[in-house]
Amino acid sequence: MASKLSDFWYYYRNYVIVGILLLVTAVAIIVLSSGGTEPDIQIGYVTDGREIEEKAQEDVNKYFETVIRDVNNDSKKALGFVPLMGPRVDLEFSSDGAQIVLVDGNTLQIYKEQGVFEPLDDVAKSHGLDVGNNPEVMSKLEGQSETHIYALPTEKIKFLLDLGFPEKDYYLAVRVEYTKDEMAKAKNKNAYSVLEKMFDYKGVAQN
Repeated sequence: MASKLSDFWYYYRNYVIVGILLLVTAVAIIVLSSGGTEPDIQIGYVTDGREIEEKAQEDVNKYFETVIRDVNNDSKKALGFVPLMGPRVDLEFSSDGAQIVLVDGNTLQIYKEQGVFEPLDDVAKSHGLDVGNNPEVMSKLEGQSETHIYALPTEKIKFLLDLGFPEKDYYLAVRVEYTKDEMAKAKNKNAYSVLEKMFDYKGVAQN
């Protein structure tokens, strides 16, 4: 056994070290971006290295604090922002992470059929979002009889456009609840409250 462990460490130690560093970094980002406490909802966004500036994060928090619940009972209402770069993207979709994710088209296509996103048909219908020209956001998962909408194009959401997110080939999706506890349910509810508030901002972009 000791010999096998030694061989494993020799060949895979770099991967193990990188994995540990990624996990520590992810936790640090979440904690620091929420002022030292676990956020009441997390927003992950695939990025090429650019991050949401601190002032913008503060403005976004102020905009949404009236509609989200204090799910961790710390007497604060806070959103956490998690930039997803490189291997951090895979880590996000293999563990409990952000409730709302903003992704590029390539990432959407990789993960939309893996059951990690919630269907957003009702949201699209209630706000009159026409995604007929966006077949990339739709899919029929294995075992399903109907096609559903699993992401909304950023070009339809004025709030995100004004915040500086890309207009083309970029999408918003809601993660399924990774666990079935009360905290996960509350954060999921916060995700939909945030999404509704986004549409209250200036309505739906007509693109």
